[in-house]
Amino acid sequence: HALASLGWVIIFLVVVIYMFAVFFCLELGTELRDEFNNTNFFGDLPHSMLTLMDIALLAEWPEIIRPIMAHRPYLFPMFVGFVMISTFGVMNILIGVIVDSTTVAHGNMERREKMEHLQKAADLWEKRIFERGLSEAHLQELGNNQTALSKRKEAIHDIIKEIMDKEIIDFPMGLTAHDIICLLDFDASNDLSMKEFVMGLQRLLLGNDFQLTCLMLTMMGKMRTENKMAIEGVSRSLA
Repeated sequence: HALASLGWVIIFLVVVIYMFAVFFCLELGTELRDEFNNTNFFGDLPHSMLTLMDIALLAEWPEIIRPIMAHRPYLFPMFVGFVMISTFGVMNILIGVIVDSTTVAHGNMERREKMEHLQKAADLWEKRIFERGLSEAHLQELGNNQTALSKRKEAIHDIIKEIMDKEIIDFPMGLTAHDIICLLDFDASNDLSMKEFVMGLQRLLLGNDFQLTCLMLTMMGKMRTENKMAIEGVSRSLA
């Protein structure tokens, strides 16, 4: 991407040099040969482009502009305009390309780092749950008895606390393990599945502003629906 942008900048610079070279070649030609120490700076198009390339690099600015000021002062604004476009304008474009490429690279690196942290958290979850024999498959084998479910809730609390203590995920300051469980428990079942855990962290870590806003509005919509249903249920009970 950066090389493609740099290529367009070079093409733009060549076009600008060509346009000004044609103008100066027609305007000056070989008229100031003696003033340029017998060097054909603007005698033909190739020499004119080479001269303007040197000016763009500010390599021969004094040697060119002093004879121009002495014999063709009305061309001075054209040379200043060329320098502003070719040198400072292109420099700003190049800086913009570099900054944009650096920003994209930083964003990609930050995303990869978040993915690594997410994978570490998922691996830790799976390891601790299986060590205690409290995975969803194990619970189904045990018939989802209350003792196993209580132990699973305690295990989930301990896992989240371990993730926070090891700073695998950079949660905001002041949050507790219970707060994180409530945050990730999207269906409000008071339990976290492996899918809920990973998907919840993925939404938080990798979601952009639009996605997080949609998630927040979804939660608000669910709350409004649940409140409405609760009010209707109370009304029917009283009736």
